[in-house]
Amino acid sequence: MKWSSSLSALLASTAAFVSASPVASRELKLYNLKIVAPLASNLNGRYLSINPDGSVGIYSNHPVDTGGVPPSAPVPPSASSSPASGQAQPPPAAKFYVTQSGPTGSPAASYYELHTYPIGIVDHALGLNGSATAGLRHLVDVVNPGAAGAGTGGDNAPDWKSFTLDNFDTLAGGDDKGDDNGAEGRAEIDIAKRIPPPLPLNGFSYGGSDHGKWLVFPRGSNTFVVAWYDGTSIITQNYRSVDIIYEPTTA
Repeated sequence: MKWSSSLSALLASTAAFVSASPVASRELKLYNLKIVAPLASNLNGRYLSINPDGSVGIYSNHPVDTGGVPPSAPVPPSASSSPASGQAQPPPAAKFYVTQSGPTGSPAASYYELHTYPIGIVDHALGLNGSATAGLRHLVDVVNPGAAGAGTGGDNAPDWKSFTLDNFDTLAGGDDKGDDNGAEGRAEIDIAKRIPPPLPLNGFSYGGSDHGKWLVFPRGSNTFVVAWYDGTSIITQNYRSVDIIYEPTTA
């Protein structure tokens, strides 16, 4: 009986340090994240996935979905595009549900958290990891983000609370806004002379720095990891600049 009581106390104390998901299990609006890179056929239309080591990126035999992204030149199939028999399959496209980082009316309400789905006992969220002053922070899976610091990325703590979602309507449960933001966005992009204009309206970005962009870095055959670069450091590795969009998906 004494052993049973001790075990119960241990389980209770362990649970106190593990954060559950921030929403109850119910019907959620789910999203994928997809690369837009019309000048890079091996990247354009690829979905982001979470590797077992926690890195977020693009893996070899992911399907390409060009819906919502500008077309790119076709690429002939490669012998290395699919794993050989007996090799481990790459992780599937990651699914997320979205919550606001703060209550409506607060400064944090304009930022979003992307939590992974299916919902487990321990919460997982997308975050940027690395020094806040290094200029380059990698996109990662943050396990138990509530215990990972304040979430705003200070001093190597992962920032999982400062993402932005263009054209995201919180009041409609995450549906795209049905207003004139699209036309305004296209005008701004044309002025900026982005190639190819216009940028996708449902952009996924990071609000924790004044400026920046998404980069992908090769990590093997048809495998890339994703990072946010704010321009304050010199990069010596091979990389490509990309855009990322969010799009609805199903469970």
